[in-house]
Amino acid sequence: MEIEAARAGRGLVERFAARSEVGETARKSVERRRGAVRRKLILHRNIALQHAVHFLPVSIPQRPNLASGRFPLGERLWHKSGVSAHFKAKRAPRPLNDASLRELALRYVGKYATTRAKLRAYLTRKLRERGWDGEADPDPEAVAERFAELGYIDDAAYALAQSRAFAARGYGKRRLTEKLRLAGVEESDGQAASEHANDQAVEAALQFAERRRIGPFAVDTVDRMAREKWIAAMIRAGHSFALARSIALMEPGGDIDMDDLRHRAGIARC
Repeated sequence: MEIEAARAGRGLVERFAARSEVGETARKSVERRRGAVRRKLILHRNIALQHAVHFLPVSIPQRPNLASGRFPLGERLWHKSGVSAHFKAKRAPRPLNDASLRELALRYVGKYATTRAKLRAYLTRKLRERGWDGEADPDPEAVAERFAELGYIDDAAYALAQSRAFAARGYGKRRLTEKLRLAGVEESDGQAASEHANDQAVEAALQFAERRRIGPFAVDTVDRMAREKWIAAMIRAGHSFALARSIALMEPGGDIDMDDLRHRAGIARC
């Protein structure tokens, strides 16, 4: 019995010893993995700090096995400090000549509804950017006039189209006049547009008032300060003070008399 007990005790000790050896091996494996993960995290942290804002007071040791400006995955980075992919320098554009100047003008008038003044400004800007390589001096004025003769540009038609668009959006004659002035439309070319804007002044003002819930289109009666804000909004939209005041003083839901509004605003139908 003592022998059997001794054998059983020796086997138990051997099993515990084997278990301790297995546990030691597993512990070393876990420590190696933890060390690898810790080194990887430190490496990623250093790279993130390396590509952070350049004025951070951080001193980071450089590792020889990492390419500058790249994450561990090998992808290029970009930030305002200048670490980015290398770009090829743009070639300088070719200087213009007579043919290329006309080609630019054709593309411009084919893409945009424009005027002679706007075309001249566009060609002048392109000449300043690209230079000139023609035999004679460039003449954007002649190109614009030639396009007007051919019918590619029509300042009067442009002005009338703008007048119709402004009236449909509820803007007044003053806004149209400013738009045509900036586009370089002469007074003679804008005559038809001015007459159209004058004829549609009341309709455009009422459309603006309906969109902004002003006067007869308001939900409820307002005080004097609110009416003054209405009048200011309509004046900014290009309508006259008399017309804006007449519409703003109307009661919500009241009847609209077009002729009376035209008369109070001093607008004569063309």
